[in-house]
Amino acid sequence: MFYSVHYTTPSANFTIEDVPESFGKGTWVIGRLYYVTIPYYFTGIANVTSYSYSGNVSFESGLSEGPSLTGLVVVNKPDPNPFKYANADVPVNLTLKGILSGYENSSNIAEWVFYAQEKENLGTLDTKKSYEKSKTSSQAFGKFTIPKMKVENSTDNYQQVYELRVTVRFSKPIETKEGKKDFLSEKLEATVEVYKGEPTVSFPPNIEEPPTPKGRPPVASIFANPIVKAGDELVANGSGSYDPDGDIIGYYFASEGANFVSYSQKGDLATLWYPSERVGQNSIGLTVVDKDMMIDSAGTFVRVIEPIPEALLEIGGTKKQNRKVTLIDKSTSPKHYPIKTDKTKITISAVAGAGGSNAAIKYSGSLNGIYQKDVLFREPGLYKATIYVENTLGYSATNEVTFEIVPDDPPIMYFSTPGRVYRDPQKGNKAIVTLDDLSYSPDGDIISRRVWEYRFDSDNDKSFADESWVVFSDANEHRLNLELSHVGRYEIRHTAYESFNQPTIDEFVTAADRRHADSSDQHIDEKIVEVVNLGPEGDWTW
Repeated sequence: MFYSVHYTTPSANFTIEDVPESFGKGTWVIGRLYYVTIPYYFTGIANVTSYSYSGNVSFESGLSEGPSLTGLVVVNKPDPNPFKYANADVPVNLTLKGILSGYENSSNIAEWVFYAQEKENLGTLDTKKSYEKSKTSSQAFGKFTIPKMKVENSTDNYQQVYELRVTVRFSKPIETKEGKKDFLSEKLEATVEVYKGEPTVSFPPNIEEPPTPKGRPPVASIFANPIVKAGDELVANGSGSYDPDGDIIGYYFASEGANFVSYSQKGDLATLWYPSERVGQNSIGLTVVDKDMMIDSAGTFVRVIEPIPEALLEIGGTKKQNRKVTLIDKSTSPKHYPIKTDKTKITISAVAGAGGSNAAIKYSGSLNGIYQKDVLFREPGLYKATIYVENTLGYSATNEVTFEIVPDDPPIMYFSTPGRVYRDPQKGNKAIVTLDDLSYSPDGDIISRRVWEYRFDSDNDKSFADESWVVFSDANEHRLNLELSHVGRYEIRHTAYESFNQPTIDEFVTAADRRHADSSDQHIDEKIVEVVNLGPEGDWTW
């Protein structure tokens, strides 16, 4: 943080200090040690959610969503998958890859850990580690086998599901919006199928191999996200397919029960979605055709899960007393089973014993069935908001957010005076008192009104208690000159009134809600001005 300040030092708050003999000085030099309170402002950059300094200065810095880990699993063997049974054990080879996104400090990566096992069979667990300081890492698992006996004893095509997990651990915890994390982890599944008759996936019936092959056949390859919610669209990607001696001229995707939405211009990408009736394991097949009318097929598996929505409520605006706070519904649901807005319900309440109250929560209308709502909190404290959402299939979700409403602080008061001034014969025998206001709002509001007053110790009894205040400025001046005629002591009082520097909801606030403060807490010696006569000048001649 860098800052610079320029202030006039008040002349009243000092102690006399001896001037060292080593300091060149004249006969009438005295030393004064001044005590100065200097308020200051700064601009800072912080990589944390919130930060406070001395309890007076605070700010928030919006972070990105933070690091995320994506896992990918590829079935290398058998190839293709599903695989036709050949009266032998079937070797299985899987590659698990982890990709760390949104994070640049790769030197903080302690290790990558990879796990793979047959689903619900802990005895087959295989673990691998990597200590590379890289944002991507992968490991191959080649010890798995589907025994021929399992295939033969199966009345239908045999499927083996594998559970995999990739974890990246950090040397030092990383800061995210959800708090500090020591690791990120992603769980995946892969399905290998061995069929004894025809493959599970169905291919277009009008595609047939030519009687006499004219060249090398194409190679089909397909990829799709292994898990998808019913009603959410996914992309089946066949762009990895190729023809060793020419070009692929046709891509044909098929999946039982799926709804195909669109295809890319080339045809190698297909967008589809599954209805809720297809919850469970599903297969997508791809047949490719080259210019010689030769074909190849491949398949992959997708596990369709229930279309449960995700409830999410964002707290926007200014989380400060008497300011506008905006509740925004960020909930999501599968595209083809959207949220029913009329079912959305939001509630807000104060957290017991944390400073706020339910009576302090102000808004117009209802919180139900809305996408966005402005709310005002008349008291600081902790509050919680709960959102309930429901989609067209009746699946529902709830989420709760706790947030703090900070107090609206009054201005911090301080002004400087010259301490002693002399009446100037050239200015009508008046003393000119220059006053500088150094007051400020600690929470970023605007001082929109400044009232300056003085009272004169008319009976010179060293007390101002029996004197009346006189307003000499109400024009919001932060630097001004006060002209005084009478010799004696004057006390200055300064009052500052704030206006909001952040949006509010006018119907719920009054003029009394705008904070103000006066200089009553400033040391009395810093508020006193003494007016004296300018001493005569003598010229002695002998």
